[in-house]
Amino acid sequence: MSLFKRMVIALPPEFFEGWQWKAGDKVLHKQNNFEEWEIEFIPDNGIAHIISFNNGDVFGLYIPLPNQNQLQSMLDISPLDFIEDFYEYAHEPLLPDMDNEQFKTDMECFTLAYVMDRKFKMFWDGEKWLSLR
Repeated sequence: MSLFKRMVIALPPEFFEGWQWKAGDKVLHKQNNFEEWEIEFIPDNGIAHIISFNNGDVFGLYIPLPNQNQLQSMLDISPLDFIEDFYEYAHEPLLPDMDNEQFKTDMECFTLAYVMDRKFKMFWDGEKWLSLR
């Protein structure tokens, strides 16, 4: 399993509060070894038909797999501000417990780590998200 998927599986529930499902979104299916699926919508009502609405819990079986645009939009800043702050983040010193593999693997891992730092004050230690507080 990719590092990005492991990082997503370990995200805290508050990461997904207010999540807006869109056609074409990718999800990880919890009961199928976190297999990656794509959401499809029923045209009449806009409801994702692979999502299980167990007592309103759309995350019962599925974990959204955020893309770069979704990650950037979570910070509610302009693309230019995102790029400038992202650059600053890339040059900040690493914490002693921080796993820097996210900086060597791909932009998805790096962007997710950046969003978690800026929005939730958390960092990835290689296994789980830890609070900076």
